[in-house]
Amino acid sequence: MYWKFIAWSVATAATLLAPPSFAQSPSHADHSFGGAEKWARVFDDPQRDAWQKPHEVISALKLAPDAAVADIGAGTGYFAVRFAHMLSQGRVYGIDLEPDMVKYLTERAKKENLSNLTAIAGAAGDPRIPAPVDLVILVDVYHHIHEREAYFRKLRASLKPGGRVAVIDFRMDAPAGPPKSARIASDRVKAEMKSAGYALAEEHAFLPNQYFLVFTAAASVNAKLPAATDLRAVAAVTGTGPGQAGYVHFFNIGAPDGEWEIGVGIELPDQRIAWSFPELGVVVSPFIETGFLPAKRKAYEVEYLYGVRPLADDAAMRVLRAELEARILPWAEAETPYCLVRGPSDPPCLSCLGFVLRILFPESASTQAAPSRDFDRAMVKSIYTTDDLLLFLTGLLGTPGKEARLKRADELALPDNLRADVVRLINSADPGNSVAGAGVALPSATASKTRPAPKPVAKPAQQRAQQPVKS
Repeated sequence: MYWKFIAWSVATAATLLAPPSFAQSPSHADHSFGGAEKWARVFDDPQRDAWQKPHEVISALKLAPDAAVADIGAGTGYFAVRFAHMLSQGRVYGIDLEPDMVKYLTERAKKENLSNLTAIAGAAGDPRIPAPVDLVILVDVYHHIHEREAYFRKLRASLKPGGRVAVIDFRMDAPAGPPKSARIASDRVKAEMKSAGYALAEEHAFLPNQYFLVFTAAASVNAKLPAATDLRAVAAVTGTGPGQAGYVHFFNIGAPDGEWEIGVGIELPDQRIAWSFPELGVVVSPFIETGFLPAKRKAYEVEYLYGVRPLADDAAMRVLRAELEARILPWAEAETPYCLVRGPSDPPCLSCLGFVLRILFPESASTQAAPSRDFDRAMVKSIYTTDDLLLFLTGLLGTPGKEARLKRADELALPDNLRADVVRLINSADPGNSVAGAGVALPSATASKTRPAPKPVAKPAQQRAQQPVKS
């Protein structure tokens, strides 16, 4: 699925803020918005304050002094500049499609000494928010976006945990604004945002011409994970197949230098695998049971282990499958590179585990993935590993006590190699109490084209310590 948009910059939208006769121009969506100096006289007209009530709007949002805000369609900075003044310890991104507006806002920020305001050149389908934010605000912009459900699903990845989206747009009965045929009723906005995975948090009625809606990302579908004692919680498979879209698959990956590691990926509806792969980054590749995957003049050996359904709840799986392409596509389109470790100032990159966590837990797409209250670091205290993922998917992180975990592993309907790996992990660490396995040396995965024995998911302690795959 790809996204198509009309030009939604506030440069576009703010033409609707002029007196009614101008706002009713039939070609309002097709205006050219070069010449920001000219448009600034319209967008930043002091008379607009009487009905736009910018200070009341910002106050109603109750932002912390250090909040990060993205103003999508910022234009000449009517709201972005005000946010920057009021959030002296925060960060404001003023985003627009029109290059002249971006240039104008950049210069305005310099003139007003607003070092916390950055103008961003957005793209159709991607506002290019450079870091997760506490608030995304769209003022008179929502009705300019096509394929809104997909757009706002994608936008969730730019929100911090607990982040919000504020939508302000013209009511159907407002005397000013765009032609009524171009307006979108607030009930429709609510319905579309619900479909995109948001819940209405607040609705303000103090603006005379516009509705003012505030949404939060709905509770993660993964919060519905069943108790570990429910043996139906685990569905394990020995390959791809129909009806398994969203399943997490584990592989042994052999590098050209002979080193082996565990790789994980997500199954697509056509049984291909989406993953972040060494040398290639985020890609979609054919499923490989045993073979080689070429990567930049190198050949990586791939041996399939097993797959696990990530969510037991059918409704939760339906949501994951419905959103799967929208969650994966931004990372693939950006050609996000592969990495094991990402520093605070490094460009975006993802390990295979980091990618899978982003797809399963899109609400937690911050610098450090925080996938779920149920997902603890079991094998190494400071990092997540593929071992933790396997224990989580099999429901063992929530089972107290080694004997209880071994009993559960024995009762689960698991492939033999998966059961052996799970038992090995239980015996090598204390998952329920987050005891690190750093002192336990386990056998390395070795190449075996015929897979006569299961490869251990738990890697040697020294190897695990080198893999803080949190990107």
